Amino acid sequence: MDKIYVMTTDWENHWDKITETYYTRRVIHLSHDEIDEKTETIFIRIKDRETATIEHIYKGFISDCRERRRRVYFKVNLKEQLSELPNFINWDDVKAPGWYVIRFFEEDEFLPPVARNLAHTKDWQKFEKGVSTILKLIGITTIQIYDKQRGLPDGVFKFKTLAIIYDATLDKIENKQNQIQNYINLLRENKFKVTENEIWDISGYNKQVWIITRCNTTRVIRKEDEIVVKEVSIFDLIKLLTKRLKNINREDQLVEVLSKL
Repeated sequence: MDKIYVMTTDWENHWDKITETYYTRRVIHLSHDEIDEKTETIFIRIKDRETATIEHIYKGFISDCRERRRRVYFKVNLKEQLSELPNFINWDDVKAPGWYVIRFFEEDEFLPPVARNLAHTKDWQKFEKGVSTILKLIGITTIQIYDKQRGLPDGVFKFKTLAIIYDATLDKIENKQNQIQNYINLLRENKFKVTENEIWDISGYNKQVWIITRCNTTRVIRKEDEIVVKEVSIFDLIKLLTKRLKNINREDQLVEVLSKL
């Protein structure tokens, strides 16, 4: 899996008459840990926001990235001017001024279409549904998916010694702190009320909270007592799916990988 950046702006003199510029965090559609210098970048200058008419397009890369006061500054390195938008870019997805990331997946006969959709969709409902589908395809069968209700996660699942509450979101992890605390409190009760008539006892389980996002790398963001909270990259789950289908043949192998994700 690889990626390319798309940077769109209606600011004057961009991109050929500057050496350095910035975007505010508000229009950067990727997390901090996804910013990789030297990533191939398509720079697009539009004439105005009303018509979103393309004035010119360049290919190049960025360098010397640094963040100050919710702005990410970087140097612009142009390699060539393009006559048209590359066909892998959907103009409707990137025509509003901002910094975008487009991901490419290696051709793989095992990779389902839902995995490719998760990389680009802006529809939170499709993202949540797609995440649940990926979890099922990985082999997690004891799973309860909730209709969206205030205070509830997207789902819970048990797998061998694991008990996990998960929340799939296109939002920033910083905006999920209240929900995270709620999920920790739910795990502390050592049981899930999954339906009106069914309760799962999770005493003695390895308890985790997963906030599943499009971050670049899965990371531990918090620990309380024995409960671990992780920001889980959907791309790591997609990689795990292909690995599961090709190389992971036993449930004990899978639970070990899931625990250490």
